Amino acid sequence: MKELRHLKSQAGLTLVELMVAVVILALGLWGVSSMFIYGYTSQINAQYTQIATHRAQELSEEMRAAGVNHITTENFPSPIVITDLPNGVATRSWTAYPDASVADQLLLTVTVRWEQGPRMSGHVSMQTVVARRP
Repeated sequence: MKELRHLKSQAGLTLVELMVAVVILALGLWGVSSMFIYGYTSQINAQYTQIATHRAQELSEEMRAAGVNHITTENFPSPIVITDLPNGVATRSWTAYPDASVADQLLLTVTVRWEQGPRMSGHVSMQTVVARRP
């Protein structure tokens, strides 16, 4: 009889304790995996933003190099497909510079957009002024 009482006091984990431990472990693993997924999507978005910024700068510089007199819809069509980005599209627009006292200047706007699902979409927009060359 004494041996049976001694064994009961040293019993292992109960099924309820084991289930609680498994639930706590699962919640911890879920949190860690969520952090990895968020980190991955943030890294991809940062990469897409860098590519879009580079493409917007290239398109802007191309227009600046042409000069005010050569900026037309025939020379610079819009929109442009950006193959480096998922569903990437660039648009270019220009208007007369808002300051009426300055002649022969254009305000250029280049916008690059991309979309790859709800979490991986964005845009980069740049503006610059182009003046007539002397």
